[in-house]
Amino acid sequence: MDLTEHFAEWEFRSGHRWVPRKRRKAVPVELHSNLIRLAEGLEILRSALKRPIIITCGYRNAAHNRRVGGVRDSFHLKAMAADLRCPPYAPSTVYNILTGLIVLGKMEEGGVGLYPGHVHYDFRGQKRRWEGKYNYVMDKRAGPEMGAL
Repeated sequence: MDLTEHFAEWEFRSGHRWVPRKRRKAVPVELHSNLIRLAEGLEILRSALKRPIIITCGYRNAAHNRRVGGVRDSFHLKAMAADLRCPPYAPSTVYNILTGLIVLGKMEEGGVGLYPGHVHYDFRGQKRRWEGKYNYVMDKRAGPEMGAL
């Protein structure tokens, strides 16, 4: 299902990184309104970057969230958050452009986290900024040397 011009539901699905995204667990229908809202915000970012955005993690079901060490009330559980990359831009560049779009009122206020390999964005409605220590991986068993949370 297409959410916006450049984002489809399958890009935000929950599951292990080695399972093809189209075969991962779908985002529950009751969360589609959140997912559409998220994708609409990311369209604004994509337009500003003038490059495709890669969603490294979107929706997470509870089991997936536990497996990756996500916080209990993660916005990923509500389909209100995405971790993303936009090569060839460094995560710091994406972070700066994203926060600038929020300041200008073009994107919804929320959480923006800067990590070595990606940027987190959620539309929680309150400003929160942070820098993370590790790259996001899909499985805690990878260990800290692989960048697990």
